[in-house]
Amino acid sequence: MTNRKFSAPYRPTTKYAAQAARRFIAATDVFCKTALFYWLLLAVLRLLFVVSLREYLTTLEPHQFTAAFVTGGRLSWQTACYCAAVGFAPLFLSFYNTSAAKIAAAVNGAVIFCLLTLFAASIPYYEAFNGGFNQMIFVGANEDSWALLVTCAKDYGLVWRLTLTTAATILSWRLLRKFITRNFAFFTATSQKLHHWTAPINNSLRRIILPGAFFLRAALLYGAVTLAQYGGAWGWETEITWENAGVTKDALLNESVTDGAQALYRAAELNRRYLAGTGLNYTADDVRLSAAALSGKAPVYDNLRQYLTKYVAANDNYVGKPQHIFLILAESYANWPLLPKYEQLHIADGVKQIIAADNTAYCPLVLPNGISTVSAVTGIVTGLADANLYLTSNPQKFTAPFATAAAPLMAELGFHTNFWYAGPASWENIKDFVLAEGFDDFYGRGDMGDGEGSVWGINDEYLFRKILRHTTENPAPSFNVILTAANHSPYEVDLKTRGFPAEKVRAALPASRRNDETLLRQLGHFWYADRQIQTFVTSMREQYPDSLFVIVGDHANRYHVSKTPDLYEQYCVPCIITGGLGVTRDLLPADAVGSHIDIMPTITELVAPPGFAYISLGESLVTNKRAVNYLLCAEKNAISSAADLQAAQNLDGEPAAIKNAAAMRDYIAAVRGISFYLARYGENLSSR
Repeated sequence: MTNRKFSAPYRPTTKYAAQAARRFIAATDVFCKTALFYWLLLAVLRLLFVVSLREYLTTLEPHQFTAAFVTGGRLSWQTACYCAAVGFAPLFLSFYNTSAAKIAAAVNGAVIFCLLTLFAASIPYYEAFNGGFNQMIFVGANEDSWALLVTCAKDYGLVWRLTLTTAATILSWRLLRKFITRNFAFFTATSQKLHHWTAPINNSLRRIILPGAFFLRAALLYGAVTLAQYGGAWGWETEITWENAGVTKDALLNESVTDGAQALYRAAELNRRYLAGTGLNYTADDVRLSAAALSGKAPVYDNLRQYLTKYVAANDNYVGKPQHIFLILAESYANWPLLPKYEQLHIADGVKQIIAADNTAYCPLVLPNGISTVSAVTGIVTGLADANLYLTSNPQKFTAPFATAAAPLMAELGFHTNFWYAGPASWENIKDFVLAEGFDDFYGRGDMGDGEGSVWGINDEYLFRKILRHTTENPAPSFNVILTAANHSPYEVDLKTRGFPAEKVRAALPASRRNDETLLRQLGHFWYADRQIQTFVTSMREQYPDSLFVIVGDHANRYHVSKTPDLYEQYCVPCIITGGLGVTRDLLPADAVGSHIDIMPTITELVAPPGFAYISLGESLVTNKRAVNYLLCAEKNAISSAADLQAAQNLDGEPAAIKNAAAMRDYIAAVRGISFYLARYGENLSSR
């Protein structure tokens, strides 16, 4: 009686504690099993990613694969636990009832679909950009949505990839349900089994078993969460993140380390830094010192104009003022097809003929301003380097063009300034942006009339015909920036009717790539773009023999014959200067190097009278010996990651060295710092 009297009040508490313990045990088991399932799924996807893109491998060393898969497994445990937490949240929030179980099952299905979709997208993305997800995804968010959809459907197998992804999602979802017992009944089953197993045992032993199981699960959960928090490590000192995941010497294996979710997170983080300027924190004093070092002036001025003002030199490079200037910013016009090793393809013969003329100068080592067309546009239009600021996103905030802008400079020299774009005026706010930067007129797809094209813009031949006709009708001196679009996926130019020698090009390809119809179509579009440039230059010269033409690619990292191009082939674009009143073959020295921000200073030094003052961050290719962009830096016969000057290559992809690394670092800091500060805060260095 005494025992009953004293123990009765405590029985409900003991009962509820036991129920809570059993639920915790069951919940932990389900969570860990779910996380384990996602981890195994990501491991399978990692293997499929490498197998699908095996042509991009540059090594078959077993220890490189081991390093990639072990490191990837550690990092993916973080992804797996986050995915499990998302799918399991409804159960925690709703006390494991039947409705919550159904919601959790649906959420898990959605999570699996997202993981498989990221995997399906990662393969064509790697093929297109020679890398994994980056901020280009978010640049694409500003693109024409319909054009993107059409491109994905026509060029990247959107329909069949989505179909396979859906089927794989259903299969994986069913496997997950079996993995943690059907319909999440594991919670009830565990509680009942635990009670059944301990029923024959005396109460004292049962009091030990249940707490023991509870604390064992607590330790298991703590370990799983800790490893997830630190990317497969027990602390921050050894944690794995997307920033230190490049553990092998092979680019594809390094990319395989970051699963789809981690790669998407990387892209989001890079975009956040891009928009917010994270990682670039230059004070006014920093910029003043950099500007002074760059200009050779004392650091005593409070306005960037005073450091960036240049004067046209009195030398033999002055060609005189032409009637018209045409700066052709050619879509995906890379430099590698102009190299001797690819001459058998004959896809760049048109521009090669221009280069061969006595009145043409050619610089084969130009770094594009960024990875996308919009970066090239901002580099040419504003004269600023890509410095983590998305300048076209809000052009209405600009009350006046930047001091380094191209259009006001050309207007001061007496040219009417036109910007021609084969695509829609809404793309990247391009019309508002270039007009805000001082161009007199903008002409887009809607101004071109009828003509074939893709969702990205009208074909080059119609664009050039429109410019030729307009110039004939408006012969007053003009400066024209021309942005083409045909050499862009979904690659819809009818090459057969244009005479593209597909079989001859196929025969010139390496045996391993002769059956690659996608590559053949891409090379055909380069061939088409090349011929249209040649035709336009020839036709315009007939009417205006003194016209000056500058041809430069917007970027190069789209397609290559080599699956593993070196830095030079992958990224560099050409700059061809032809025509004018005095351009010669030896205008540019053999060690000329530059980037998009050096194009306008080059033109200015050629057409402006000696002594003419202009403001520019870049320098004429006639005198420039180094270049930098968002990723790389370069000098004669050496190109390197800007973040690691020890990783330099020569133009054949062999190890090389930057001659004066300290001076190059100062140059990188100056170009980026001035561009960042001027774009974000303006010219005045005393305002902050």
